[in-house]
Amino acid sequence: MTQAVTTKRLLTTSKAIAEGMAQEMERDPSVFVMGEDIGVYGGIFGATEGLLAKFGSERVMDTPISETAFIGAATGAALAGMRPIAELMFVDFFGVCMDQIYNHMAKIHYESGGNVNVPVVITTAIGGGYSDGAQHSQTLYGMFAHLPGLKIVVPSTPVDAKGLMISAIRDDNPVLYMFHKGVMGLGWMTPNPRATAPVPEEPYTVPIGTADIKRPGRDLTIVTVSLMVHRALDAADALAADGIEAEVLDLRSIIPLDRQAIIESVMRTRRLLVVDEDYRSFGMSGEVIATAVEGAFDYLDAPPGRLAYPDVPIPYSRPLEQHCLPGRDSIVTAARDLLGRQDDPDTNADGRGSVPRPTGPKEPDAHRGTHAAAVGRRRGRRPRHLVRRARRDRRRRRPRGRDPGREGQPGGLRPDRRPGHRPAPRARGDDRPGRRHRADRPDR
Repeated sequence: MTQAVTTKRLLTTSKAIAEGMAQEMERDPSVFVMGEDIGVYGGIFGATEGLLAKFGSERVMDTPISETAFIGAATGAALAGMRPIAELMFVDFFGVCMDQIYNHMAKIHYESGGNVNVPVVITTAIGGGYSDGAQHSQTLYGMFAHLPGLKIVVPSTPVDAKGLMISAIRDDNPVLYMFHKGVMGLGWMTPNPRATAPVPEEPYTVPIGTADIKRPGRDLTIVTVSLMVHRALDAADALAADGIEAEVLDLRSIIPLDRQAIIESVMRTRRLLVVDEDYRSFGMSGEVIATAVEGAFDYLDAPPGRLAYPDVPIPYSRPLEQHCLPGRDSIVTAARDLLGRQDDPDTNADGRGSVPRPTGPKEPDAHRGTHAAAVGRRRGRRPRHLVRRARRDRRRRRPRGRDPGREGQPGGLRPDRRPGHRPAPRARGDDRPGRRHRADRPDR
């Protein structure tokens, strides 16, 4: 007798998104898809692959390269009772149609007194890492999170991608659905083993606004989203080999933000590191830290840290881009620094071999002149910062305003400091070396 072998169905993130759309289109005839290259081509990132053959051109519509037109059309269709899904190819192109998004789509429900819903889903690709330049590699979810009236979801795994897509389509509010190119499982991107995973075949939902603990831990919390979840999990594996257990919290939704999950995780681990591919200033990383400080300040054993993209345009050069992007090694370094650890000189590529730093108070100015002190020791000279300090101390001990030769005598002040003393006039003309009096100069 042979026993049946059960296998799990594996899907990439792109196929999971397309399956979620297809199941909702089968369930609800008011759902349709529109956007650039989403029909015959199936979307340049594969998020709409197979939909045209299944539902036809009336429900899967290729649009011209006119973002303002088809985002406005999607808003109007939602007001008329439809549930449109509009794919705007790159988040970098949202600036073309911002008026339709933040002045109409995001505000109509409020301006109508809650009487009109705008159930629109805008899907878009975010993120860099493959040398596509400054205009095709941003994330920008922090900018849209600043605008009230929108929901923002950012999946990191195939399971979350399908569940969040179905939840976004069924939601009566406008939802920005942002997928990172690095988690889509595309053959022309850098291979990512976590971009393929088992996905249930039946429809299901993942609640918008709920975070998920991708890896439990006890020593620190790493809060992140999208592709940085994968980088954080790689870093957590490296830290675990050194005895550090990091908890990785995947936000999954930027708006609404699961603040309670952040606070509870920080209360357990007592340390927080935020990893973000968006720009560092005025973004998600600062909001997460503020949430932790406001809700779990008394539990923090160290100031929260953050590792984010610097406030510079994203370089086209691959070495420069990789230098700016947070990665496994930089996350490991930031986590060790947060825990008061430093890398051992013999540390290998996996980040093993770290030793604890001294926990006592630092010596005064111990961090100053480190390089100069090392150079001075090698050359047999005193370090420069010690020389400057000795000079400063000598100036402080030097007597000021008194003549040492007349101490204890009446009028012991130096001649130039006695009351009524008038300094001699400055020499002019020939009496001043190297200068000529005005009267001696030849006429010009």
